[in-house]
Amino acid sequence: ATPPDKALTFSVPLGGREAQVYRFTHWAEEKCDYKISLQGGAKGMFEAQASVSVGPAPPGGQGVEATVEVVFEPGMLGEALRDTLVLSSAAGGEYRVPLVGRCVGPRPQGPVDCS
Repeated sequence: ATPPDKALTFSVPLGGREAQVYRFTHWAEEKCDYKISLQGGAKGMFEAQASVSVGPAPPGGQGVEATVEVVFEPGMLGEALRDTLVLSSAAGGEYRVPLVGRCVGPRPQGPVDCS
């Protein structure tokens, strides 16, 4: 396993959602399917797709960039809502990314025209 990558940090008002893209480099010279999981205690506030397929890296140490979208949709206020995004593949290895969410009070919206 590689050391954890830099954290993805989210800041969202209650009732809102934010999406960010995690970029990683796939080094294996074969196609890999990375299984994606969330390991932490954020109780469903973070979401990501179940897997991502990445084509083979070209010979010579040139990796292939791949992406995974992570969505944060908090259900409670909090300053340090944490989880860990884990991408794992037998041939491609494992990537661990800390996720840190901050949920602030809801923002006023409107005016709403009811006519």
